[in-house]
Amino acid sequence: MAIYKIVNLTKNQIIADNVNIAQSFFQKTKGLIGRTKLNKGEGLYISGCRSIHMFFMQFSIDVIFIDKNYEITKIITDLKPFRLAFGTYFSNGVIELPCGILEQKSCDIGDKIVFIKSNF
Repeated sequence: MAIYKIVNLTKNQIIADNVNIAQSFFQKTKGLIGRTKLNKGEGLYISGCRSIHMFFMQFSIDVIFIDKNYEITKIITDLKPFRLAFGTYFSNGVIELPCGILEQKSCDIGDKIVFIKSNF
């Protein structure tokens, strides 16, 4: 699986630099289930997704929903296990990040996001 860096172009800031992209149905369904944590800089991007569940998760996460143009449509911080989260009508993907990272990074609705393939 390729590793990507996510950059907020609007703020010229790296959000995460070790991001996997869930591409298959199984990867999208499994998401972060089975993980005990996300380390700083890690993340998971799920394309074509307007909602997520936290069933069977062991830790909280921060969430960014983006649209087809890679603009932020909704931000959720500290999403706890066994909860549901819904993006907006225009959401077309979700970025799952370590809890607390969005307090450190400056992200706002409408910011433009870009994915850059890492050289790992």
